[in-house]
Amino acid sequence: DKLQKVLKILDQIDVALLEEDDPTSRTNSSTSFVSKRVQSLVEELGNTFSAEEISTLKFYEVLLPSLLGPVVEKRLQLWNPMVDNTNVTESLIQSTLAVASRKESQDDTLECIA
Repeated sequence: DKLQKVLKILDQIDVALLEEDDPTSRTNSSTSFVSKRVQSLVEELGNTFSAEEISTLKFYEVLLPSLLGPVVEKRLQLWNPMVDNTNVTESLIQSTLAVASRKESQDDTLECIA
């Protein structure tokens, strides 16, 4: 059941990124929307697992970077901070901070359990 949910979320991330790849629909607002959508899907992915599973799977250290590495690399290749609307830059930074904050929160939870 969890594996199916993970696969479904990964498919949704792929679909969001394919929509962003369409040059006819790529605008600053669509890029911002895609970033927010991917961020919410990452959160949903993290919520799929218990705190113990996240620790065992090394979710934030290994699994998530492996899954999102290509996405981040692509986003950075497209990023042009001197030309893009500031919303794009803000969205990129907020997405990164949200994932980092979630990991920090998870670490605090695991310390309380131990």
